[in-house]
Amino acid sequence: IQLGAFEQDIPPLDSVLTLDTNQHSALLNRAIANLRCGRLEAAQQDYERLQKTFPTAAQIFYGLAEIARQKQDTNTAIRNYQLYLAKAQTNTAEAKIVRERLKDLRPGPR
Repeated sequence: IQLGAFEQDIPPLDSVLTLDTNQHSALLNRAIANLRCGRLEAAQQDYERLQKTFPTAAQIFYGLAEIARQKQDTNTAIRNYQLYLAKAQTNTAEAKIVRERLKDLRPGPR
């Protein structure tokens, strides 16, 4: 994942999750890999599965917002970015990106 080899990361993560369906770090990594590969449906399924266990995790809101943004589901993207900002530390580079994306998604003058 850290090397950006997302396509190659998915099969080993699938194997781990076949052996242990409750391996949350593998599930999160697979969600990230699927999102980065453009496999939005698979990524969304993984993030939603994680959300059942971690309903307030900022990382999950971020992933779901990115999926919605790429699907051009503006309302869902805005909602998840707002939930991310409510849960995450606000002085991070990622939070800055989220605030910029919210500005771009909201209607009206910029």
